[in-house]
Amino acid sequence: MRDCQLMQLWLTHNNREPPPTLSPTPLSLPSSEPISFALTPSFCFNRDQFLFTPFLSRWMASVSTSFTHLYGTHHGWLLGLLRRRLNDRWDAADLAHDTFIRLLSRPPTETDHARQRSYLATIARGLCIDHWRRRQLEKAWLDSLALRPESTQPSPEQRAIIVETLYEVDAMLARLPSKVREAFLLAQLHGLPYKAIGEQLGVGERMVKKYMAQALLHCAILEAELDGMLVQ
Repeated sequence: MRDCQLMQLWLTHNNREPPPTLSPTPLSLPSSEPISFALTPSFCFNRDQFLFTPFLSRWMASVSTSFTHLYGTHHGWLLGLLRRRLNDRWDAADLAHDTFIRLLSRPPTETDHARQRSYLATIARGLCIDHWRRRQLEKAWLDSLALRPESTQPSPEQRAIIVETLYEVDAMLARLPSKVREAFLLAQLHGLPYKAIGEQLGVGERMVKKYMAQALLHCAILEAELDGMLVQ
């Protein structure tokens, strides 16, 4: 009964009519054995996985055809645009690839040629900003690293991890509300007490504590995510 209800919900969510033979009558079959409908032999599923063959095959063919068409139509144009912006053919190729990867999860709804390119350019612009910001952070860190004794220099693997961590921390800070970010930086980088931070931000000390709690929560979440990346 539960399997049929799940299928009915899935079909409703995707605006599909259920097959006329799909019945909510419970079937007493082992969980590992596929459930088949005699009048619809191409439709089967079990409790672990289901294959809605006719719809799934049409949907996959549609996505593949649409993506292939977009790639073939706009990739050369996008690559040229990114080359002019980045002045580097390899970085341009990487970001063009990443732009089309984004399309798999956020496909354009527009069919107009010019609007599709505008949509691609918007995604590529965001990726360029991330790319430039990452390069700035990496350069600033390498400049400070050059001042340290050679014996304390990290290995290439450690450098890659540190740069990635810096980028993730910067992205996390950028997502914080402005006053939360300012309070956090004033406390962590400048060592100001909460009272002085409140005076600079024009809020009470109690509000500063709330800002710091919010920022530290985001730090804890980021730390957990980075730990997961390192384990993987």
